[in-house]
Amino acid sequence: MADRLISGRERHASGSFDMGRTKKVGIAGRFGSRYGRKIRKTVIKTGSQKRFRCPSCMKLTLRRESAGIWTCSKCGTKLAGKAYKPE
Repeated sequence: MADRLISGRERHASGSFDMGRTKKVGIAGRFGSRYGRKIRKTVIKTGSQKRFRCPSCMKLTLRRESAGIWTCSKCGTKLAGKAYKPE
């Protein structure tokens, strides 16, 4: 048991460690303490599940697919916009 838990992380059979769970930072937890607070906060804000209004069907179903690419899950419209907002 002592070799399984080292500083709150669990060892796999391959010898690698699992990172602990990240309740507060969510997706930005993969960066650990690197890259600075502002960058990690931007990643948290960008990676959120916020939806925007689709310009063609006017429903709140527009989601960010990747940087600058937005898709509507209702009508299937795909459009280009800014990286963090579809405006």
